Amino acid sequence: MERCAIAESLRLGERCGIRGALLLGAITRSASDSRQVRNRGPRMIARHFRQPVSSMAVITKDIRLGLLLAARTKSQAPVGKASLPLFEEAERSGYGPLDSGAVFQVYLDREKKRGERRTGKRARKDRRRR
Repeated sequence: MERCAIAESLRLGERCGIRGALLLGAITRSASDSRQVRNRGPRMIARHFRQPVSSMAVITKDIRLGLLLAARTKSQAPVGKASLPLFEEAERSGYGPLDSGAVFQVYLDREKKRGERRTGKRARKDRRRR
């Protein structure tokens, strides 16, 4: 679930024109730093998901089990409920065997499907040419 927050933060930063490495450096020097940020962040920036630390399929299964446990104990699990669709979408896209950080790719895929414009310096340059 924290992978979704990391992916979202890094992709938002990229779309604002902030280099991934710069943003990741800022995050790791803040109160938001964590083992997951240090492990998954560089993989997300490099789009390197082929050597899984924990696969998308395993994490998706774990989230489903957590939600089942929450339902049985009448506990709240809004973060699990919010993140499960992203992981399921990643699995449907064929990312199940990849590292769970490939949830980042879901953001890229959604942008591509929507035909969203690039952002950052390159996008500004492209807009000036028009």
